[in-house]
Amino acid sequence: MRRSLLAGGLAATLAIAACGAGSTGNATSSTVAASISSLGTGSTADGLTGFGATTAAWDANHRTDANQYSAVTAMGGRIISYDVSLPQGTTVSAAERFVLEQLPPDTKQTAAFSAKAGSGSQTCLLLNYQSPMLAKLLGSGPFDDTLGAVGAYLETRSAAALKGPLERSNVTFAGLMLGWNRGADGC
Repeated sequence: MRRSLLAGGLAATLAIAACGAGSTGNATSSTVAASISSLGTGSTADGLTGFGATTAAWDANHRTDANQYSAVTAMGGRIISYDVSLPQGTTVSAAERFVLEQLPPDTKQTAAFSAKAGSGSQTCLLLNYQSPMLAKLLGSGPFDDTLGAVGAYLETRSAAALKGPLERSNVTFAGLMLGWNRGADGC
């Protein structure tokens, strides 16, 4: 997936883990959060433990053995991108709520649209968010994100196909990154 990033420079990859498997049946946002056992309960000075958190806060709140998080990327000591495996049966609405829970409490969704990758069958849902808190934290330095822009995507992945058509009642993968998705980006 091509992404529009507002930040320049090199980002350091903190961890790359295999995708975890979840339970069957429809998952609500509370069961999604409960099934992702790597979420901790530690508090931080700015309250962030997910997207935008310091690397120390991320490390304190995410166990590396849980295998749900992958491609975790930091820049300037803050988490600016990661992917997460969701349990089988997670609905689009539960996945959207889970993504929002990863962001600061002042975050608002600004856009949502379906996208397709080239001429293949892969489809996904692209989501854009804006957070004044992230704009304050990431508005200078290597980030230059004065809007507090976050892009996310939701996909269905299976053992048979790494990426395929989005199944609205079975979202198995979400990604968050600094910057907004553009409709032309595709999946």
